[in-house]
Amino acid sequence: MGRLIIELLASHGKSVERRYIFEKGHAAIGRSYKNDVILDDPFLSPEHLFISVSDGSVQVTDLKSENGTKINGRAAIKDQTEKAASGDQITIGRTKLKIILPGQPVAPALSVDRFTTFLQSLGRWRVVIVFTLFAFGLDAWFSYLESPGDRFWDKKFTGLLYAYIGGACLYVGVVGGIIYAKTRKAYYKSHLAVFNAGMILTLAYSIFKPFIFFWFFNNGLALALGAVASFAIMLAMFWASVRVSSDSMQRKDIAKLAFIALIFTVMTTWSAPGQGQFSSKPSYPAMMAPWFQPLTQPLPVDAFLDESRGKLFSQDD
Repeated sequence: MGRLIIELLASHGKSVERRYIFEKGHAAIGRSYKNDVILDDPFLSPEHLFISVSDGSVQVTDLKSENGTKINGRAAIKDQTEKAASGDQITIGRTKLKIILPGQPVAPALSVDRFTTFLQSLGRWRVVIVFTLFAFGLDAWFSYLESPGDRFWDKKFTGLLYAYIGGACLYVGVVGGIIYAKTRKAYYKSHLAVFNAGMILTLAYSIFKPFIFFWFFNNGLALALGAVASFAIMLAMFWASVRVSSDSMQRKDIAKLAFIALIFTVMTTWSAPGQGQFSSKPSYPAMMAPWFQPLTQPLPVDAFLDESRGKLFSQDD
């Protein structure tokens, strides 16, 4: 007899929901309360499966179950015994199990760098509250500078608050729901902090967007650049949310994130097709940055030279 470890896998993905350890080297699995592992799966028989370890060899025995037992996706066996190895996946009903022996290799430990520490800190309420107040306050401040006074409080503040709450609930609900389906943990607080960080990036991008697009004299090119910037911000948000719940990412995970971000970008660009188009005089609230006047109201080269020449000669006099 040897030590036997059985992992209960999540219904979606390969994350481990629960781990059972049997020092005696064998375990009975089913819905009956007589079993060592009792599973609430209606497609399991009361006494469904028996797994045992002897001299490093694993034996999987189906106990005349109704729906049989699959090993690594192969054809189901009924009332039979088959050999298995450490790391093999067992499917019974709608339940996925994984057999592990003590000698099973595991990945080396990850180093705790500053970025990992930062991601871990996102789940703290203090960080979430600070990020929320800062992001919404920054958004409200810029909106107030565009429409100061009673006009902001009467017409814009309420809509701004509802839009922020709706966007936060949508992002946290969708991303948290997807991750919960795979890991059985939602990480809602961390996703809210990521959403707020994305809001801050979006505000910074919206501030400098008029001056960036000013140099592009093609409406299509300006719109394409705006879509690329939105895609990059959204992809960064999704990536950070996934990194909060997973320590490692594969290429296929990044591809899925890019596809989802692309869908959201297309939807937002389609709903607001006029965003990012070229304007000969980019609009910018004068109260926010009067020092940007050379960019918002540029002078022709001749006029600039005449003005410079006049200032130069006036200084010489």
